[in-house]
Amino acid sequence: MPDGDHDKTLALAGIFQSVNLVHGLARNGQLDEAEMTTCIESIFVTDPESVTAVYGSIVSLRHGLQAICNHFTTQSQREKRDFEVVRYVLACMQLSHKLARRSRVLGQIGAGIARASGQAEQFSSCHDNVLANLADIYTQTISPMTPRIMIKGQPEFLTNPRNVNRIRALLLAAIRSAILWRQCGGRRREFFYRRQRMVERANILLEQLADL
Repeated sequence: MPDGDHDKTLALAGIFQSVNLVHGLARNGQLDEAEMTTCIESIFVTDPESVTAVYGSIVSLRHGLQAICNHFTTQSQREKRDFEVVRYVLACMQLSHKLARRSRVLGQIGAGIARASGQAEQFSSCHDNVLANLADIYTQTISPMTPRIMIKGQPEFLTNPRNVNRIRALLLAAIRSAILWRQCGGRRREFFYRRQRMVERANILLEQLADL
């Protein structure tokens, strides 16, 4: 039976996977389609039996789990971290905390996701029309909130309308995972004071995946 740390680690991996994809898309215009599908489809799982069910499987979060390990390395490896990604993660956590106290906005998001879910069933979860719909939900509900998540990258990628929709949809997925992380007992202070514990749990899960 998964424990609290297990579930929190999966939810944190969900955040990291989403924002890492945003980071890569903004910087080099590329992302892994399968990893994006995992993140986007997590938005539509609103009544899961378990945290694992939100993402389909632990295997689908391999990228996010590895990102946790990469960003919480030892002091001597600090230069290998990308602090831009950590900034995105922390902003998503802050926004999820604020959303928890805004029932009206949560209602708007829920209604929008329900509409997008029907659209995804008709097309696919990562169809351009679905991503545009999810991006609009983000723009109308979360984008006006503070802190604003300002994405840094190359102008040629950040001005591409398709990329913009993907980025906003992935940020919505990141915040969905941040909400889940809080529901599992995650708190922002853990991000600063329990880093080694998070790395240990992520490594355990990655070792389990290596045995599959």
